[in-house]
Amino acid sequence: MESNIEELCIVPTDSLWIISNGKEKSVLNANLETVLPFVDAKIWVNNGMIEVTMSDHSIRTYSLLGEIIEDFHVSNIEQLMYDTNEVKYTTGKVYDDKGNVTYSTEQSNAVTIQAVAH
Repeated sequence: MESNIEELCIVPTDSLWIISNGKEKSVLNANLETVLPFVDAKIWVNNGMIEVTMSDHSIRTYSLLGEIIEDFHVSNIEQLMYDTNEVKYTTGKVYDDKGNVTYSTEQSNAVTIQAVAH
């Protein structure tokens, strides 16, 4: 026997309900009216706002009424590093309690110099 009933995961948060059908999420208010329609995204309520991370990793911010506050922002940016053709050799020294060198290495470890992409 085949069922047409869709399985939903319903999570209450703040004064809203986050509904997941396994692929997409939606937000309903306390009266079960749609605040945000189903969308392929991660949704959470934070500091009186609805934060929506889209599948392309962009983030949208909505009011608790579903009004757009910010339609695009990025929460984390990192620098892109790449290896250059330059190599640096590191040296090391070991000192005793009196500050005398007891062991040293010269050009023991080759390290590739990295640069930041602009």
